[in-house]
Amino acid sequence: MSQGSFLVAVQKDGLSLKDVPAALRTAEICLAAVEHNGLALEFVPEPLRSAEICLAATYKQGKALEFVPESLRTAEVCQMAVGKGYWWEFTDVLKYVPESLRTVEFYLIAIKNRETAFLHVPEPMRTEEFCRAAVENNGFVLEYVPEALRTAELCRAAVERIGWALQHVPDPLRTEELCRAAVQSYGPALRNVPQSLRTAELCRLAVAQGGWWDLQDVLRYIPESLRTVELYRTAVEKRARAFQDLPEALYTAEFCREMVEKDGGVLEYVPEALRTEELCRAAVEQTALALQHVPEPLRTAEICRVAVKHYGKMLEFVPQPLRTMEMCMAAVRRPDWDGKALQYVPKSLLTAELCQTAVERKGKALEFVPESLRTAQMCQVAVEQNWEALEFVPEALRSAELVKIASEQRKSLMRAVRRRP
Repeated sequence: MSQGSFLVAVQKDGLSLKDVPAALRTAEICLAAVEHNGLALEFVPEPLRSAEICLAATYKQGKALEFVPESLRTAEVCQMAVGKGYWWEFTDVLKYVPESLRTVEFYLIAIKNRETAFLHVPEPMRTEEFCRAAVENNGFVLEYVPEALRTAELCRAAVERIGWALQHVPDPLRTEELCRAAVQSYGPALRNVPQSLRTAELCRLAVAQGGWWDLQDVLRYIPESLRTVELYRTAVEKRARAFQDLPEALYTAEFCREMVEKDGGVLEYVPEALRTEELCRAAVEQTALALQHVPEPLRTAEICRVAVKHYGKMLEFVPQPLRTMEMCMAAVRRPDWDGKALQYVPKSLLTAELCQTAVERKGKALEFVPESLRTAQMCQVAVEQNWEALEFVPEALRSAELVKIASEQRKSLMRAVRRRP
């Protein structure tokens, strides 16, 4: 292989530097290797382990510090190693940092990357000033700060950065003001707020600040007496599933209507007795996916038509007697992402015209076209629309020209993906 070929190889896999002949391991090739994988520094010849190459290696991977010559383990290189390295590697990296460079600045950089680095800070260095700087870098550090140093000021600094830290605030310091700061930062911090401080205002703030993924946790810690319509309105707007936790007394036709108009998916959690035709139509108009939660007797032609016109695959939930040619044509003309609406069309309605319409919009719909209707012309249309449709082209119709169309389309797509930033 030429030097240029080895350069390309290490740019794709830095550790392949070990396979490059020693005579061809130039500074350029070595730098390219460590820029891809810092641990490639192990295979860089000693004379070429320059400050530039070592810095590049530790920037990429902290553990590369192990292979940095002792004379080049400067403050800059060591700080780069702990700042850029994976948090779980800190103990391994620390072994190669000279004692003289383990300064306050060094540990603060390490703590910013991972709070457990605080456990390695020498006791004499854990001053009130240092702890303050540490929690300002990473609020999680409060867990490791000695109890005697967890002052009101320090705890405030921690919870303002990450409300989760409230659980490590001493009980006497969990004031109304501090709890509000924690919940403002992280809604689920409500779980660590004393019961006496869980006011209506604070609970609303927790629901508003919490992410949709942890909303269930937030609601769990709200006192029953504070679970009002207003609170659940905020919760449901954030995540439809919160509706299932709604106290029975709050389930009213008016509230259900208000919620499905904002998020049709809420219909799934509305009690059957309240799922009226009017409510179901409002839900389906908001999102076609709600059709699957409409009671069978209420799936009228009008409601089903609204659903399939928005999302063809909802044909799956249309009662068989309502799957007319008009309804099915509307479904395949409004394609879903994979063209699967066609599989829900009754066999008696699978005409050449309907199938042609389906594959023109989604090539992969060819999978659900009866073999007898898969003509050469239809197959070409399908593959031109989506090269993956080639899989469903009968062997007898899979011509060299068709394979070439699919291959070129695929290559074009791959080039477009590689060009993305």
